[in-house]
Amino acid sequence: MKTSLFNFALPEELVAQKPAPRRDSSNLMILQRKTKEISSGKFKDIIKFFRRGDVLVLNNTKVIPARIITRRNTGGKLEIFLLKKLLRDSGKNREEWECLVKPLRKVKQGEIIRISGKISCKILAKKKARAVIEFTAGVLKNLKKFGRIPLPPYIRNREQDTARYQTVFASEEGAVAAPTAGLHFTKKILKELEKNGVEICFITLHTGTPPSAP
Repeated sequence: MKTSLFNFALPEELVAQKPAPRRDSSNLMILQRKTKEISSGKFKDIIKFFRRGDVLVLNNTKVIPARIITRRNTGGKLEIFLLKKLLRDSGKNREEWECLVKPLRKVKQGEIIRISGKISCKILAKKKARAVIEFTAGVLKNLKKFGRIPLPPYIRNREQDTARYQTVFASEEGAVAAPTAGLHFTKKILKELEKNGVEICFITLHTGTPPSAP
């Protein structure tokens, strides 16, 4: 099966620019496996499709403020998007990350970039569309001070309530994109499911972008 089979045209006007007023008021498509009948409802209706003894597995990853806007020593604007931690060397007090950088073509290997306070970074390598960057340690701990939650590129209004881009059960920091299938669950739905005898388990799978080509 080819991924191209899943390509389709989506009119821009149909792409929601803000979330529904309530998480559980989003639309829900329902497919009856036996009859192949397709219907629709609201996400809060999902409760009635669970049975006592069922197990619901949720991803408790939490989106980090992975988008950093700063400037080079030349004054030019620079955007660094953290993708994946590659190395943590406590001896050198440094962390290496794979990142997206805009504009990547202008930065140079070995260039030092000051971000905030004592936090700085160094461009170690450029690999096609990505860069390997060395940060002074503690970048994750300090991201809330200078990083931004990375909203999807199709969201034009960047002034959004970023709390809605986290699930209500997010706890383990490390994702650079939300596990969107879980965004519609509410604490009320989860409590109702547990009350009905559904077991809820959590895994941690940090969502992000596809790996870079070799």
